[in-house]
Amino acid sequence: MILVLLACAMLLPGCATTTSAPQSPYLIAPAFKDLKIVMAPPEVDLSNNVVKEVPSCDLACDYQKIIAEEAQKYFADSLGAKVVTGSQEDYDVKLVMKVNKLMYKLACRYNWPSGGYYEHLTFTGVLEAYDSSNQLLWSSNDRVFAHNPSYDFSDGPAFDHGIAMSITSRLFFETLTKDLVTSNTLAKMQKRVGLTELAKDIHDLPPVLAPKAANNYAVVIGIERYRDLNKADYAVRDAELMKRYLTELLGYPKENVIGLMNEHATRSDISKHLGSWLLNRVNSDSTVFVYYAGHGAPDPITGDAYLVPFDGDPAYPDSTAISIKKLYESLGKLPAKQVVVALDSCFSGSGGRSVIQQGVRPLVMSNINKLTVSDNMAVLAASSGNQTSTSYDKAGHGLFTYFLLKGIKDSVVDNKALDLQSLYNRLLPSVQKEALLKNVVQTPVLLVGTGSKITLR
Repeated sequence: MILVLLACAMLLPGCATTTSAPQSPYLIAPAFKDLKIVMAPPEVDLSNNVVKEVPSCDLACDYQKIIAEEAQKYFADSLGAKVVTGSQEDYDVKLVMKVNKLMYKLACRYNWPSGGYYEHLTFTGVLEAYDSSNQLLWSSNDRVFAHNPSYDFSDGPAFDHGIAMSITSRLFFETLTKDLVTSNTLAKMQKRVGLTELAKDIHDLPPVLAPKAANNYAVVIGIERYRDLNKADYAVRDAELMKRYLTELLGYPKENVIGLMNEHATRSDISKHLGSWLLNRVNSDSTVFVYYAGHGAPDPITGDAYLVPFDGDPAYPDSTAISIKKLYESLGKLPAKQVVVALDSCFSGSGGRSVIQQGVRPLVMSNINKLTVSDNMAVLAASSGNQTSTSYDKAGHGLFTYFLLKGIKDSVVDNKALDLQSLYNRLLPSVQKEALLKNVVQTPVLLVGTGSKITLR
């Protein structure tokens, strides 16, 4: 009886539907559980189809239906997301599969029905991803997928071509979904979906054509996770978004913007890029932009301020951290047209984005407000020396960085001046107001050299 059932499953068209397509080897993690993904009905261009068959084969198969069913199963399994098919307005990502050419061929290998036969299925397809406004996020290239098994059944061909289509469809989804995930398109959308309305205000950048600034260079540092210290909330998110603003709104070439995040922002990493990396590149037409989001620390004896790298120790700031005074002096010697420094950190040791040696009382009076800068240099700091730089939890960013970025975006949209003084005038009252709502006094500081007006673009 068992042998009879096996024969039925292998040889009879009616039984062949019990065969299932293989499971995907790509179980993608982490799951995109926050994304609403809709699978649009596959677009199958039947005008290019080629079907060749022996007379006895029944090829009455709804290719579009099979592709749609396999798509829904595969994307739900592999992406960990709820995937629906059909027309739907409420979604984050829409996936569209386009089959441009389909060929099915079933023929005798030699004298049928006494001999065997071969079966071959090929289609060329493209996978595309769109956002809720129907803007194309990602597209694969045309890819050719084939299923080409051979059988030697003395009773003639009995392979179910619907199974061949299922297997080939799965091969298509496995390959291109891996490409889609590798492109980080879904990861970016996952972050986008998790944004509050306040955060979306600065993450949604206008489609402006920023004038290219080929001679401009930037070093962007974000340290949220430290080797031996507490987290600096949202610091990496601040820095990553600052990089986008520099390249998308301010015209900095991507290859001219260095991002140092978490363990890639050690003392040696930071010193190298703020030193010889910049010195070997900038010229008299360059604007240099340095951004830092992370912990600051005061020297409890001298009051000197330091940036704390990933591997820094506030108990030994002189040997493990970056001196603000020396940083200003080094940047002031660059042969640049202008240098802009933005610091979302604080140096009081009283919490927020500030740390201090264990056992030492906070609110050390940092000397940061007494520092001077070169004529071609300007510094925007999140707070004065004895204050705390706080987070803006409703937006998921540092409070200072949020209003700095908002000021840049609003100025670009309104086509207004992007000089540092105007930007400072915009962000100052907003930062002070929001900080007071948390019972925190935070007053950003602008320090400008005696030279000409400093601008961001």
